[in-house]
Amino acid sequence: AGQTVQPTISVTVNTATPGIYRITYTAANTEGDEVSAVRSVVVTDPAVNTLDQSGNFQRTGFALSPVTKIGNKGLYRIDNFGFTNAPNLFPAYFVQTTANSIVVPSQTIENLGYTNFASVAGVFTAGQLTRITYAIQAPAVFGATARSATRVP
Repeated sequence: AGQTVQPTISVTVNTATPGIYRITYTAANTEGDEVSAVRSVVVTDPAVNTLDQSGNFQRTGFALSPVTKIGNKGLYRIDNFGFTNAPNLFPAYFVQTTANSIVVPSQTIENLGYTNFASVAGVFTAGQLTRITYAIQAPAVFGATARSATRVP
C-alpha cells in the first residue's frame, strides 16, 4: 500500500499529426497486481478551431439529425448517429481533425455499449461538411452497411 509505480504507456502522441490516439496506461505493483486505463487523445489541426460544421443532416427517407459543435477544438455531437426516425436515440461524437477530414472514434454509447466505426468519410464543399458516411460496428442493431447523411438547409 502506498507504493509509487511507474506506468507503461502504449502510444506516444504526436501533437503535430492530427488524429485520435488511443493510449493504454498499465502499471503493476511489486506483488504483480496490474491495472490498466485507456484514454483517447484528440489532436486537431488548429485551423479547424474557427470552423463550425453544425447543422442538420439527413439520411434519405429518415428524420433530421442535428450536429452541434462542442467547444472550439473540432468536437461535434450528432444527436442520432444511426440516422433513423427515432430522435436522439443514439447520440455520438465525431471530430474534425483537419479542414477536410473527420474521424468517428470508438466510444461508449448508451444502450449499445462500446461501439466502433468503420468506413468513415466526410465530403466537404468550400470548407463545409456536406455529407457524413460511416458504418456502425453493431450489426445486430444497425447491419453492416455504411450509412450516409447529407446536410440539409
